[in-house]
Amino acid sequence: MSPTRLSMSAPDALRLARGRPQSRWPAPASAEDRLAPDCRPVFIPSFHIAPDEPVFAIGSCFARHIEATLAEAGQPAPMLSFALPAEEQARFGAARQPAGLLNKYTPASMLEELTMALDGGDSGQEFVVPHGEGWIDLSLNASYPVSQARAMARRAEISALFAHALRSCRVAIVTLGLIESWLDEETGRVLTIAPPPPLVAAHPGRFTFFRPAPTEVIAQVEAVLRLIHGARGRRGSGRC
Repeated sequence: MSPTRLSMSAPDALRLARGRPQSRWPAPASAEDRLAPDCRPVFIPSFHIAPDEPVFAIGSCFARHIEATLAEAGQPAPMLSFALPAEEQARFGAARQPAGLLNKYTPASMLEELTMALDGGDSGQEFVVPHGEGWIDLSLNASYPVSQARAMARRAEISALFAHALRSCRVAIVTLGLIESWLDEETGRVLTIAPPPPLVAAHPGRFTFFRPAPTEVIAQVEAVLRLIHGARGRRGSGRC
């Protein structure tokens, strides 16, 4: 089956429709009324999450919102344990969730992060580059400089956190957002956000903006899912 096309037999389609009241027009029978007062999707999950079961999430700010909602309901969310020193938190944003620094907006940047977490030989040091009065980590959702030692220690901490969460959580949530990406031509690594303009000006030709083809995006997402399943020892079926 094509990854962009859904196909099923007529009996299956009718069976699904009969089991979903939402598939029928409300009274009075008009398309306009079907959207009033609002139109919401209906999900029938094929698995359940135990009340005390930890959940791993990766993606954009939507992933952080899901974690926050789960945490409010008493569900463990390991990535929310990430914390920043007070001075660094102030520079990132005093009111922002520290785990927001770990946001990944593209499948390519997710793949980079998961590879670093699960590959013991990939320290991610190529992402740490000099900028301004310090060093920045191009794999993160911020570009404020810190010392080189702090940047490397933080990178190791983040990789360890991702590795622990990946290996300890049966349930993983991946939220997809953008596909447009930035490539560091010097290292071959894909950035999480656009490089700071002063860094681009200081290194002409080093960074490239690209929009991958749909087939590339699908391959990236499939690679992300393979890493997640592999980290869990292939527990679970990957259903949703």
